[in-house]
Amino acid sequence: MKLNVYYHIWAPSNDPLIRFLIDEQMKRLDLHSLINQATLNVCIVGKCAREIEEYVKQYSGVNIRLVTVEEKGWELHTLNILYEDCVKDPDQYVMYMHTKGLSHFYKSVNNT
Repeated sequence: MKLNVYYHIWAPSNDPLIRFLIDEQMKRLDLHSLINQATLNVCIVGKCAREIEEYVKQYSGVNIRLVTVEEKGWELHTLNILYEDCVKDPDQYVMYMHTKGLSHFYKSVNNT
């Protein structure tokens, strides 16, 4: 049975916080032995999507499929791709994850 992880990344800037969060989430996948067992389908949305795309590409040895990189949009990009892939292959296992909560941190940082 095939496992696909769908990872939505919001990239409003190209700063260390976003890279730190990506690193932490990748470590969690590795901790639970998912990093080597799954295809990681990555969708990146935000004004710094291209810069974060280059950062994500550093994870050599991980089966990463960069699905979409858009400057505008939201989680719907990732969820639509997940849905379409499930229709094509209903027997796969899927997991969805995202950089949830990042917007709350940016609001508090930008308001100080």
